[in-house]
Amino acid sequence: MTSEGKPEPPPMPPRDAEEDLAEEVPVPVSEAGAGEAPDPEADSAARLREAEDRYVRLYAEFENYKKRTARENEDYRRYANEGVLKDMLPVLDNFERAVSHAKEASGAAEAKGAGGLLEGVELIRKQFLDVLGKLGVSPIEAMGKPFDPQVHQAVSQREAADAAPGTVVDELQRGFHFRERVLRPAMVVVARAPEGADAPAEGFLGDEVK
Repeated sequence: MTSEGKPEPPPMPPRDAEEDLAEEVPVPVSEAGAGEAPDPEADSAARLREAEDRYVRLYAEFENYKKRTARENEDYRRYANEGVLKDMLPVLDNFERAVSHAKEASGAAEAKGAGGLLEGVELIRKQFLDVLGKLGVSPIEAMGKPFDPQVHQAVSQREAADAAPGTVVDELQRGFHFRERVLRPAMVVVARAPEGADAPAEGFLGDEVK
């Protein structure tokens, strides 16, 4: 009984756990199938596509690597002697200087009787050029040609009334090709128009060569 004399209400029976769960507010789920189990076939297909893409990329990279390596090996084979041939060019230069000086002195009294020696030096020079030619070395044409910065190295300019400006009028050192490469550029003197002429002397090199 209560303090007011009223009977106490009967105790509430214990709630069952299932009843509590039944009264919980359900959590909304998306209509896109959230909460569904992943599709193993779709997952396998995605993994397969990823593996195929990776294989195609790796295959393309490997093919490019093979082509690049083959090209580098071919270049190495073709130009393996480049350094040795370049070191041999000063020897040829000395032969040509000796022939040139001997020809200049051919009329002097002290050079009489040296004709056989001159012929021998010229023969050696020709044989030297023949050997270089068999190895793929060829001279660069310079005299009378328009200046080409790819194969010519201009060291000075000279006024020349009988040559167009920008034309090679003298060759100080012969240049050579080695197959498709420039083994050594030709050192040349380039013509420029005489002072007062209309044709400019600048421009073929970007700046006038002093």
